[in-house]
Amino acid sequence: MPEQGSYLPVPGAALYYNLIGTSGPLLVLVPVSNGTTLFYESITSHLASHFRILLYDRRGYHRSRADNRPNKDELYATHARDVAALIQHVSSSTTECDIEPAFVFTSSASSGVATELLLNYPQLVHSIILHEPAFLPIIPDPLRSKIAQIGTDIALKGSKKDLRGANALINTLLYRNAELQSFKDCPVFAQIPAVFKPADMIYYLTNEVLATRDYLPDLDKLKAQAAKGKVKLVLGREESGPLARTPAKALSRILGVRVGLAPGGHVGYVTHAREFAECLQKQLVGDEAKL
Repeated sequence: MPEQGSYLPVPGAALYYNLIGTSGPLLVLVPVSNGTTLFYESITSHLASHFRILLYDRRGYHRSRADNRPNKDELYATHARDVAALIQHVSSSTTECDIEPAFVFTSSASSGVATELLLNYPQLVHSIILHEPAFLPIIPDPLRSKIAQIGTDIALKGSKKDLRGANALINTLLYRNAELQSFKDCPVFAQIPAVFKPADMIYYLTNEVLATRDYLPDLDKLKAQAAKGKVKLVLGREESGPLARTPAKALSRILGVRVGLAPGGHVGYVTHAREFAECLQKQLVGDEAKL
């Protein structure tokens, strides 16, 4: 996607963002593990006629700058504050009470960002859609302990700069072989090294992986928001790894929210972009038909 964006100064960082589309409700796509707009560019063209789409790079990644990146304990709260600042900035009104609440979509480990945004800035959020959220602490044992140990091992490999070994462990948690190959065949996969540098990967492995391992939202507050229709859960139709599927099912039981189905697996928004965008649109506009 051409570099057409702008920068928003926030405490400790300058966030690169790009607002696409001129009409419709605001839809924020919170970046996943690579921290950039990259994985969402495939679905943006299919959604831009229905929404104003806010794409951005998370602080410290690709075009966004950061004085210091947040540690694992500050990570989700920091990124949620950044999204809140972006929503307020791109709103047509400068008065917070007049800001139209945004739809927010994200996937996997970045579900913690959207969740903290909803819990701490509910006036800015119409609803969040969590696609295969990686909320490890809500998984029952013994699977929880097994995956937690793998998360610790991933971070250790990151600290030793064993990026290949760390990636191999991540893949066992998130993908089946067929989907992983389909992902690798997508043009976007070849672009990852250009936007996700080794230093970014090491930071991700040693901080964000551990944040995901330990993150547990305030479930009572989240359940209260879910009762207002502000939380939607989505799984890929195709089978994916245990950390991709299991938390969404557990969260569905806790919150009393049904799980919708979307095309593809853990990265269906990349491998099945058009179909995924159509599914996401139905979810966002409140279409109650089965997906």
